[in-house]
Amino acid sequence: MKYIEILALILNVICVYFIIKRKTINWIIGILGILLLIIVFINANLWGQVLVQIIFLFQSLYGYVKWNKNETQKKEVQIQMLTMTFFDVIALYLFYVGCLVFMVIIEPTYLDYALLAISIAAMDFLARRYIENWGIWIIVDAFSIVLFIKSGIYWTAFLYFIMLIMCVIGFLQWDKELKQSK
Repeated sequence: MKYIEILALILNVICVYFIIKRKTINWIIGILGILLLIIVFINANLWGQVLVQIIFLFQSLYGYVKWNKNETQKKEVQIQMLTMTFFDVIALYLFYVGCLVFMVIIEPTYLDYALLAISIAAMDFLARRYIENWGIWIIVDAFSIVLFIKSGIYWTAFLYFIMLIMCVIGFLQWDKELKQSK
């Protein structure tokens, strides 16, 4: 199982790297990583995470089609912003953090399912190329690290630590490119 976890780590780090670079191949690599994480989460009895990976599988196919449309038209994948104010976005992030903190304090077993719901939103934002996806992923990754350490899947916790750092880098890179495009 350790080797499956390590391979999932490698594939998912490569996937996020290609997301930062806005390369459509990220979706294919991500699908392979998703399939491996399904195995890891089944063995750890994290059924909310199994479900989120299955949903990610379908969202990845959607993301691939959406991003591939730009590449077939010889266009660069464009970064977008939500039509929300800065304060709306902050309020949304605080709501997510509040829900997750509540889940950790009140009933840690619900954390798995809370992360499921928030991850679905983050993946949808990613497929639509909204820069705000990075902030949601930062929140999800931070709380996932806690969940995976408590569940004893340390390589997966390490993966999410790496992805947390990559999300910060991804946000900074996309923000720079978004400002340059205006």
